[in-house]
Amino acid sequence: MEVEAGLKKSRLEKVELMDKALEIVGKADKLISIDYVAYHLGVSWHVARALLLELVARGKLKMIDTTRGILFTRGDV
Repeated sequence: MEVEAGLKKSRLEKVELMDKALEIVGKADKLISIDYVAYHLGVSWHVARALLLELVARGKLKMIDTTRGILFTRGDV
């Protein structure tokens, strides 16, 4: 039972982090880096990258590969 509760909690945390990441990118008037999102979410770079890439796969964000690295913007732009 504890394992199931832990899985449900981690899924809820992931959904909350994804919502916050969308909010961060949505409020920005510029392209956003993984570092920027990681800093504002208070998570590691790897976690932020995974969240952002999942949002890209779901069509909620757009990913742009630049000479500065991978940047993100809202999917509706």
